[in-house]
Amino acid sequence: MNKVIALILAANQLKNTPVSNELIYDKRLYEIIVEDLVQAGIDIIYLLVDDYNLDCYKFISDKISVIPIVSTYSHSLHTLCSASIKDDFSDILIIDGNIYFDRKAINILLSSKYENVSIVSNQRYNNSIMADLKDGIVTNIINDLTEQYTNKELLGLCKISRYAYLYLLDKYKNGEKGAFENFLVGSKTPLYAEYIDDFLWFELQDNACFDLLINEVKPRLDRIYSNEDVKNIKDLFFSKTNIEVIDVESLGGMTNKNYLIKSIEGDFVIRVSGTGTDKLIDREIEYFNTYLSASLDIDVEPKYFCKVTGLKITPYISNAETLNEKTIRYYLDKCMGKLLLLHESECKFKSIFLINNEIRKYSAKIDNLNFYQGLSALKPAVDVLIDSYDNLKFEMVSCHNDTVAENFIKSDNDIYIIDWEYSSLNDPMWDLAALFLENNFSKDEIAISLGLYFKRELTKIELFRLHCCFIFQDYLWTLWTIVKCESGIDYFDYGLIRFERLKWNLEKLELCI
Repeated sequence: MNKVIALILAANQLKNTPVSNELIYDKRLYEIIVEDLVQAGIDIIYLLVDDYNLDCYKFISDKISVIPIVSTYSHSLHTLCSASIKDDFSDILIIDGNIYFDRKAINILLSSKYENVSIVSNQRYNNSIMADLKDGIVTNIINDLTEQYTNKELLGLCKISRYAYLYLLDKYKNGEKGAFENFLVGSKTPLYAEYIDDFLWFELQDNACFDLLINEVKPRLDRIYSNEDVKNIKDLFFSKTNIEVIDVESLGGMTNKNYLIKSIEGDFVIRVSGTGTDKLIDREIEYFNTYLSASLDIDVEPKYFCKVTGLKITPYISNAETLNEKTIRYYLDKCMGKLLLLHESECKFKSIFLINNEIRKYSAKIDNLNFYQGLSALKPAVDVLIDSYDNLKFEMVSCHNDTVAENFIKSDNDIYIIDWEYSSLNDPMWDLAALFLENNFSKDEIAISLGLYFKRELTKIELFRLHCCFIFQDYLWTLWTIVKCESGIDYFDYGLIRFERLKWNLEKLELCI
């Protein structure tokens, strides 16, 4: 018998407003999960819901069976084992009904060699369920992040065998309570982990966080799905490398389209330049700076790089963990050390970053400088600040200029910095400011980071330069957003956040001087 069924755990949700029933544009969350399961070949699906919410699911699809769970206990062992499942099966996919996720996780679970396995990724959100791992096995599940160091997040996506289900059912009948995963940890039916780097998912805990799902997570996932032009990418990769492709996986990307290529000679990442980037990026400069950074062992050397189109093929970094706003804090010392290595290097990048030139370059591509109301009125204050900044004396060094967390890749005990599209000679404060801004560092975290980098107190002039870089970056990236929006790519909300912070930092600076 090799029959897989799926259970969507949609119980323990708010009365009359279950988040799994929330509309995401034209589909409800549970309907999206069901479609992904059906697409993966699962046609026996149970939706386990609170008995007091049963009426919310009265018009449900024929594809699934709805089972009301008596709301005696609010733990997943109760939800899983109090259901009446009559089908014969070999394995069960268990999916939390309040998560919106990249559907590739379902195929990874189905193809996993492990009988009992959960999807694990690098931490992304607060209130996370974390997992200690050893040799690919979950050895501890942690709800309290102060209890123990770990940065691997246990997601509500797993597969268990029939034997494991019967084991959990026996625990339930004996009156045990808790999360069902806890009973597998340390048992004779251990829970394994399938780690997915930079996995895109979102837990909709209540209706209050719905805006974040709609405005940030869904658009990113839509971009991944829109990039699934597998045949063309296979052909493109083969034409440039003459290496046979086994599989292609879309990795998305904010501006460019990125794909993971599995080939007979190993894994690669291929980057296809995004719409409008030819107006903003000098590929000759990026080419030179990319290979120079690789010579410093800060990045890996590309296998192919077209200086005209920006098409780039790079070996996939082994054991890669793409950092994000949460996990970059775990490796802050290594990240600051890598930036310091770059900044202190005698290797000099091509081109010099001059803020006035960059502002003029972006402004010339904009039809409406007041795209965000009040932006044009800020220009005189920014111009005055640039004049003051330009009169300072400091060394221009090789800089990355786009130090978002996702451009830092952890591999074993090392850190790599990738994507050199905006790199140039610049004030090293620019890289530090970008790191702090993009990852929402607190005042204390900025102080710790500066201590790791400088190993001394900063001068007043250095602090002024840092604050200027905060302001210049938000102004410049607001202009960048307008260029993208006017070319038909909707980054309005992203630019609005930068614009509002720009105004706040300008006011703060005026109070200090």
